[in-house]
Amino acid sequence: MRGSSSSRRPARSLPPTTPQWVKNGQTVSVSLSITFQTPASRRAARVHSINGRIRRLGVSPRPPGDHFATDRAKESLHRSLSRLKSSA
Repeated sequence: MRGSSSSRRPARSLPPTTPQWVKNGQTVSVSLSITFQTPASRRAARVHSINGRIRRLGVSPRPPGDHFATDRAKESLHRSLSRLKSSA
């Protein structure tokens, strides 16, 4: 598992399961993420997953939350692909 390092760069958002190491001068700070999932976060995760596949095709997809109907279509596609994968 790889973490990331930063030296005097502005704060940035990291995926919750990404290990981090923050160095403050001569001391070290280690952060801990405690996450939970909601129906909305699960939907966004499915849309992000499909968006990754779409990007590999060379297309720039809309981000989650940008268009309700598009998000629902992507969720349906994700579920269909998941069912196909689990039945194979």
